[in-house]
Amino acid sequence: MIATDHAPHSAEEKSRGLEKSLMGVVGLETAFPILYTKLVKTGVLSLEKLIELMHTNPRNRFCVGTPLEEGQPASLTVYDLDKEYTINPDDFLSMGRATPFAGEKVLVPAG
Repeated sequence: MIATDHAPHSAEEKSRGLEKSLMGVVGLETAFPILYTKLVKTGVLSLEKLIELMHTNPRNRFCVGTPLEEGQPASLTVYDLDKEYTINPDDFLSMGRATPFAGEKVLVPAG
């Protein structure tokens, strides 16, 4: 199972030094593009396995949502899996901007 913890912090909350700042980095907007680029496109995982790890397993473990099956309601995101994107924290829709992936080239938009 692969999951993210969406708990965004403002730049002010992250600028208090290592011991006083709230911990964490943006994962919600970067997880799929990073994992797709680094694991699927390199042949480590299939796209189906990544979807299982990021969607099916968390859904089953936490008993939320419906199966991703024909006839079931679903909230979907459509990606162009061959579009290159450079991760830019200024593009994030989240309040959080802290990411170790700024400037990283990925396949699919992340923000």
